[in-house]
Amino acid sequence: MGPIGRLAKARVTTELFDARLAQVLCFIAAVGIFVAVVLKLCRLRLTEEQLIIGLLAAIACSLLLVVLGLLLPISAALRKDRQE
Repeated sequence: MGPIGRLAKARVTTELFDARLAQVLCFIAAVGIFVAVVLKLCRLRLTEEQLIIGLLAAIACSLLLVVLGLLLPISAALRKDRQE
């Protein structure tokens, strides 16, 4: 196998780094989605009921991204323990 083949099989990152990066991206996306939805809901002419349902949906999506971000490092650590 030549040097290009060895380079293609070399590890670029670790699983822990990938999990931390995904965690940070989930947290940033949670804030970004919430802010974008609130700004969009403020521009629309909605009744109070529609506004509350929209805000609850935005909060639910943001919380789901936060939970996903919290579970990613745990999943990576469990995967690492199984391999060892």
